[in-house]
Amino acid sequence: REAYNPAGNHFCIMNQPAIEDIKVWKLLVMGAGTMGAGIAQVFAEAGHQVLLADLNLGVAIQARERIADSLTSLVHK
Repeated sequence: REAYNPAGNHFCIMNQPAIEDIKVWKLLVMGAGTMGAGIAQVFAEAGHQVLLADLNLGVAIQARERIADSLTSLVHK
């Protein structure tokens, strides 16, 4: 299989399963900034166990609070 990066270069992926063949049960997201927290939330909403890690404890706590607030607002809709 071939894949293309945004720069237009292509590279070959050999002996890798198709994306639809990969099963995810647990996910570790490194970095609890806006993108990391968003990725963690999407996988949590899909029913996966997620560990969200960041070197800065304050950032990790804020991300957990943002995710909790977002999930709470989704429940109330």
